[in-house]
Amino acid sequence: MKRLYLTIILAMVLVSGTVLAHGNERASEAWIGGGLAMPQRPDTFKDYAKVGFGLEGGVGYKISPRLIIGVSAEYNRFSPDMATLEAEALHFVDVTTFDVSVDINGGNASIVGASAYTRLLLASQGAQPYVVARAGLARYKTSDATVRYTVEYLGLTTSDSVTLDGGSETALKIVAGAGVDVPVGETSKLFFEAAYNFGFTEEESTGHISVRAGLRFGL
Repeated sequence: MKRLYLTIILAMVLVSGTVLAHGNERASEAWIGGGLAMPQRPDTFKDYAKVGFGLEGGVGYKISPRLIIGVSAEYNRFSPDMATLEAEALHFVDVTTFDVSVDINGGNASIVGASAYTRLLLASQGAQPYVVARAGLARYKTSDATVRYTVEYLGLTTSDSVTLDGGSETALKIVAGAGVDVPVGETSKLFFEAAYNFGFTEEESTGHISVRAGLRFGL
């Protein structure tokens, strides 16, 4: 696994170096987009987080008529599925005897990262389908969550709470996806893209599917 990390990081350095080497030239493209981020793995992420949103943008250089390399940055945010979490929490309480309510605060998750990317155009004009691969580093973070139980029985009310610590880590992330550029002007295009994002987080890998739409500017 360490060898894989080193190989991918070396590839990132080479791509970034090539981009920087074009510093005296104008970039071929700049782009920004946003859309959905759908949790996929691990199961706790998939089951207990809602579909989130993501923002992403970058700049690239065309090194051949159909091959573009560049760098990009992203931000993704996910909120907990309160209904599912509350239902799960009530499994541990005898709701046939007690009147129980559960309130959960916090527990938001975010993924912030930067990557080098390669984009291969599959057509030279008109609507241009493409495939894209990215590799970079991402910060995976989950905020603390406070779970409060309120129990009513025979006119008496009692409550208690427990705080579940969040956490964060930085991990290698790779992305594979496909999309299409649709011309809307002389130097601008709309793009639509779907990609699978895979993070090599410590205990279990973390994955989500991103579905993006945005605007790409030719420079």
